Amino acid sequence: MRTTDDLMKQLNSTVSDEHMLEDYLKNIERYNGNSFKDYFEILMKRHGKTRPEVVKASHIERTFAEHMIGGSKKITRNNLLALCIACGCTFPEVEKCLKLSSNSALYSKKQRDAIIIYSINRGLSVRETNDILYENGMELLVRYEKSDERQNS
Repeated sequence: MRTTDDLMKQLNSTVSDEHMLEDYLKNIERYNGNSFKDYFEILMKRHGKTRPEVVKASHIERTFAEHMIGGSKKITRNNLLALCIACGCTFPEVEKCLKLSSNSALYSKKQRDAIIIYSINRGLSVRETNDILYENGMELLVRYEKSDERQNS
């Protein structure tokens, strides 16, 4: 992992045009030591979850979720939160995932974020989190597929 001073020296000395800046920005996750993809793989192992288990529990369409976990699709904040909750991540782990994926942090002063923080700290499922969000008139983390609705009705 490179230090902030190393990165600052590189920015000041070798990034001299927009093309070089684009290359630098594409590789910034690598400079931070972990990409979201690499870190999430570590988290799944740490929590004893397989990729199919996490994908199913997230209620995100399977192929789309696989692409996000694999790093080939940009991951939205809601989808990231659903995947982290499905994996059983702790609040600090979720915060790191948000940072690594360039998504905004959770803020306890925002009602919706407070509900999500509550859910994470209590180990609630995506469905349970969505239920609380719905009861409070908030945007859901994920919309359920028709097959999910039939299975859980």
